[in-house]
Amino acid sequence: MREGVTCERYSVKGDPDLLWNTDTSALDLTGGSLSCSAYKTYCPSKGIDCLEDHRMVPSTADPSQNVEIALADLAGFEDSCLECNKNGYVHHSIIFNAFIFCTFFNEYTALNLFDEWNFIPAVIANPVFIAVSIFTFGAQIFLIELGGEFVKTSPLTIEQWLITIALGAIGLPIGVLMRFIPVKEDPNSFFDNSRIFKTPHSAVESPPPMTSFAYSKVEGGDV
Repeated sequence: MREGVTCERYSVKGDPDLLWNTDTSALDLTGGSLSCSAYKTYCPSKGIDCLEDHRMVPSTADPSQNVEIALADLAGFEDSCLECNKNGYVHHSIIFNAFIFCTFFNEYTALNLFDEWNFIPAVIANPVFIAVSIFTFGAQIFLIELGGEFVKTSPLTIEQWLITIALGAIGLPIGVLMRFIPVKEDPNSFFDNSRIFKTPHSAVESPPPMTSFAYSKVEGGDV
């Protein structure tokens, strides 16, 4: 699989007179036997993965014999013959999916504080958390399989889905094992933003009450 953005579907744009020698993979306008139309023959409406697949094609020197080549190995075939109609984001989608499932499974082990390693009772007792998990899982499937050009994702195969989910699930045993590390935690050291807005009563000084004498001076304009 190529890294970065690839092509998921091509169309043929090249000159039909362009010919390649299947024995040497070189462009051979006079003695070649394979043209740009080979894409329609071997990879109709498919992308770069099909071009890189090796297949048996007739030999230029002896058409009764077959040689094993990939269309991507033919010198300049992709650039001269094909135009990309649809970008492919499989590589980015795999990274994105693995990252999301890392955070997804981390939410489970993060339900418990201190050294409580069994997160299952906390999950069962929290129907809101279960609903959020179901929504997150469904939303991720939607973004990967149907997001397309809008979110720059491409559909993944079952194998790719299982691998990325398994990578994310590694966080479960790691989160459990971390609970057995003997670290003393002081709840008073936890961040509590409510403390920012708490002001001791002794620190707030009320203004002195206005006396009747001061009030009369203000009313009379004598200040």
